[in-house]
Amino acid sequence: MAQVIERHAASLRDPSAVETPLPLHAVRRVANARTATYAAFNTASNDLEVAVADMGVVAETTPEYVARHEKALRSAPICVADANLPPQTLQWLCRYARSGGGGGGAGGGDGGGGGGGDGGGEGTGSHDKSGGMASALPIWLEPVSVPKARAACVALGGRLDGVTVTSPNEDEVLAMAAAVRELRPELAHEQQSDVASPGTTTTGTAEEEGSERQSEAEAQDSWEASTVRAVRAAAATLVKAGVRHVLVTRGAA
Repeated sequence: MAQVIERHAASLRDPSAVETPLPLHAVRRVANARTATYAAFNTASNDLEVAVADMGVVAETTPEYVARHEKALRSAPICVADANLPPQTLQWLCRYARSGGGGGGAGGGDGGGGGGGDGGGEGTGSHDKSGGMASALPIWLEPVSVPKARAACVALGGRLDGVTVTSPNEDEVLAMAAAVRELRPELAHEQQSDVASPGTTTTGTAEEEGSERQSEAEAQDSWEASTVRAVRAAAATLVKAGVRHVLVTRGAA
């Protein structure tokens, strides 16, 4: 175990010193910063109970630093961006994706702090060999958590057409849709007509005098049906806001 830890530490100090199939040339090392750490405690049913996260170093992933590795973006089949990224970096990536890989504004003024030497980049255009604009870079937005999922939508101003795929759980998709509707009231108006009021679906007949267990089952069915309707409506809102594919996982938190 000590050897594994030491090898991991060595890879952080000098990625080129450790053999790995993963490309590490773009891994940023920040002096006096801690590696991002996440510890989760789940219930017996595998739902999240509590978690502790230290993601402060992710703030160092500035637009200027990402622009410095634009060549890697141009050749990537997809870019996975999680909601821990700074708002300016999410904005940059989505602008880059919308422009077909050329309008992110490499080295522009959206970035926060992050140490010297990260400015510049490999150019602001992304063109194929025939001289035309390259195809758009697909962005997969991973919401991470309810607060950060909401914050990502706010950072993007409710305009999600730079996002190809997002993968929220039930709570996250509801939070994302709520943020979008606040920023874009016209989508909130559309949502009103898309979904029936919760609690309208039951099983059995009104005339039956079911047992207490049957009543509880009916209440559970009604709750699940209303939850499914709300989740579908939330996913539809994200699609209307520009996301192409919304993959909702069951469970919450």
